[in-house]
Amino acid sequence: MREFLQLIFSPGMLLYTSLLIIVVCFWAITLLGMLDIHFLDFDFLHGHDVGDIGHDVGDAGGVDGHDMGDVSHDVGDVSLLQNVLGFLNIGTVPVTIVISFLVFFMWVLAFIGNAYVGKLIGAVMPPILMGLVVLAISFVLALYMTALATRPFRKLFIVETRHGAQFLVGSICIVTSTKVTGDFGTAEVKQRGSPLNLDIVCEDANELKRGGEAVIVSYDTARNLYTVRPL
Repeated sequence: MREFLQLIFSPGMLLYTSLLIIVVCFWAITLLGMLDIHFLDFDFLHGHDVGDIGHDVGDAGGVDGHDMGDVSHDVGDVSLLQNVLGFLNIGTVPVTIVISFLVFFMWVLAFIGNAYVGKLIGAVMPPILMGLVVLAISFVLALYMTALATRPFRKLFIVETRHGAQFLVGSICIVTSTKVTGDFGTAEVKQRGSPLNLDIVCEDANELKRGGEAVIVSYDTARNLYTVRPL
């Protein structure tokens, strides 16, 4: 046991062990309900398709006077980033899970490298150089192992995107117009983030006014209108 502790806290393993301790502490606190699972997640990735990351780059091309060569270079960099993130299943699997697997696999590979391979090549290679070699090899191999290990989690984190329309039928809306008639009315539906502003109508006589609540009963695709009735 003493030899094991000496090895995992040796200079060659200290970086990996420190990262692993951070990951273990994070998940321990999370399981105790004291920390939300998305604490280390990136908002720009969670719940979004990885392909959306570089959307603004293409839209901004040429607006600020950049030449086509600069734009092509930026798009190429974003495309590479998209491929890497997609390979690691980031965007479909929370970043916290991906990072946890990556750190764990790097620690295991570094442990094997320092415990066994290091004894073979330590005599002919300087410690710093051997540490860099172990770091590079463990990182690359851990990327592939993480991609394989997180792939089954993709089905557990399927994000269902809804854009209104018939998906809002049955929802409660708050009237924002002074009245609601068979031809006119506005309302909003509270969602995570900004509320959805809707055009609504009510075919029956009603006393709906600003601040009142109504339930959405149908959606007219042709007119993009929602029919509501008072609660």
